[in-house]
Amino acid sequence: ALGIVSTWGSTTSYKQKVTLPAGNYVITIPVYNSVGGTQVPSKSLIGFIADNGTEYLASAKAYPVNTWTTETITFTLDELTNGVLSLGYVSPGNGSGSNPHLFFDCVKIETVSDVDLAKAELASAIASAQATVDAKANVGDGLFMIPTAALDTYAAAVATAQAVYDNAEATADDVTAAIEALAAATATYAATPVTAPAADKTYQIMHETAGTFLTLNG
Repeated sequence: ALGIVSTWGSTTSYKQKVTLPAGNYVITIPVYNSVGGTQVPSKSLIGFIADNGTEYLASAKAYPVNTWTTETITFTLDELTNGVLSLGYVSPGNGSGSNPHLFFDCVKIETVSDVDLAKAELASAIASAQATVDAKANVGDGLFMIPTAALDTYAAAVATAQAVYDNAEATADDVTAAIEALAAATATYAATPVTAPAADKTYQIMHETAGTFLTLNG
């Protein structure tokens, strides 16, 4: 396993030169945050960077401590391409206690069919969406919360995408359509307005710790 940490706005990465033929590719990289923080990097440098500057990189994200996270990067090359496999990130600031201490193990790069490439992208989208559904962040029937019905609708969209992924006879077009539909559902859910006060009601909100009250007229 290869380990790195980046601090105070610096860039840390390991690179290996490669030449890849034209084709569809999936890179899978298990990433482990050992003892570091969960600050989100300014930029991920995990993936493939072509010599012409085109980057196929994982999204910047927080990595849970003492947990393996598998990064999946999908891309298509139209011609023989020189570049580097890259492992690293750009720190947004702060010292090592705030930034992740990442270990990488068993980097794998594979050529895949159009369907498998699309399914790899769909799987990544489903995983991200399902994490949002499972978190149920700020969801409920109270004031200034996302209505439960909106989460239920989003969960149904995730289930529909999963059904396409599980369908062995799905075409690349079917999978692409599922990716687009899930992206639209994700955008809709993210834009869901929270429950606003009703015009004909009076609400009393209590701060549990301070024991203070706020009266709100709708």
